[in-house]
Amino acid sequence: MKSSIFMFAATSILFVMSCFLSCTHDSGTSVNKKTFVIYLKTEGGGSLSLSQNFVEVGAGDTVTLAAYADSSREFDKWTHGQNIRLLPNLTDSIISFTACGDDTLTAWFKLKLYTVLISSSNNRYGAVSPGIQQVSYNGSFTVIASVKRGCRFVEWVVDSGIMTVDDRYNDTTSVNSVLSDGKIRGVFELIPGDSGVVYVDSASTLPVNEQDGKCWYTAYTDLQTALNAGANKEVWVAKGAYSPSTTAPFSPVSFSKIYGGFDGTEVIRDDRDFVANRTVLDAGDYALTTLRLNEKEKITVDGFILTGAKTGGYNIDINAVQDSLCFVNCIMNNKNQESYGGIIAVGDSRNKVVLFINCVITNIHAKSSAPVNNSTCLLYTSPSPRDLSTS
Repeated sequence: MKSSIFMFAATSILFVMSCFLSCTHDSGTSVNKKTFVIYLKTEGGGSLSLSQNFVEVGAGDTVTLAAYADSSREFDKWTHGQNIRLLPNLTDSIISFTACGDDTLTAWFKLKLYTVLISSSNNRYGAVSPGIQQVSYNGSFTVIASVKRGCRFVEWVVDSGIMTVDDRYNDTTSVNSVLSDGKIRGVFELIPGDSGVVYVDSASTLPVNEQDGKCWYTAYTDLQTALNAGANKEVWVAKGAYSPSTTAPFSPVSFSKIYGGFDGTEVIRDDRDFVANRTVLDAGDYALTTLRLNEKEKITVDGFILTGAKTGGYNIDINAVQDSLCFVNCIMNNKNQESYGGIIAVGDSRNKVVLFINCVITNIHAKSSAPVNNSTCLLYTSPSPRDLSTS
């Protein structure tokens, strides 16, 4: 009897121990649980939330890891081998994962790029480039302002504290120390006009119906239109070639002063350069004569090349002079050897004076009419004319 009781007790103890071992194995405690080593790396400039370069991960365990970029970088991506399984990300730079074997997990970083928008205060007055720029943290790039004729560049305006410029008043300058997305604006303005001046510029792209001759930006492209408005005013003509649009020659009104040799930006007449900015009056395809001053008085023509007269015409045709006609800093010539026109014709101007100061008559060809046809007027020239034909 006692032997039977002893055998029952022993069997019960073995059963309880078997159940205990079975339970501890199935419940995932440290008995027989595998541990894996995950090596941690960074590339491109940054750090991880774990300071050591590896982490031990038990089978079935979940690890959360964050990546932190340096100030000049931003997080790019995670890479790993086949023994790591990423769980749905908390953010791009914060992840949770499990492991089924040893592996390496790498956080990648890249240069932080900012977007800078560059714009013009008024696209009619000037343009800027580039229009948009991608630039790295603390990086730099160049901006360029292209000014329309009749306008001028004023300054660059930048977002304070985000970037700097080498010279805010220079139309081409470097933008430096970009620290964030931002904007740059190139500021342009019209070159102010003088109420006593009519402006002419053959290179103007402004529509004709917007041209009023009040400043360089709204300058007339048609010279005769400007001459008609020139009484008691100065007419400033920008460099380029001008020809009559009809068979009628150019004809200024009395009491006007016509000046050539401008580049289209001047606000003071003395700033012009009639040698560098050649301003040509040409008879063109329609007219025989280039410039006619019949029954005119008190007219000054200064800083032009007069050319292109055809057979029966002259570069300058003066008739019935009333008073004070003056040509200054001008060249009168035949454009080529096929031109049969004359240079100057003066008629019915008895006892009147026409002044030619610092002027040159050049390129006279055998086929031409008489270069100067005058029998009724006194023509005075400066004693030492400047030879502009070689400029």
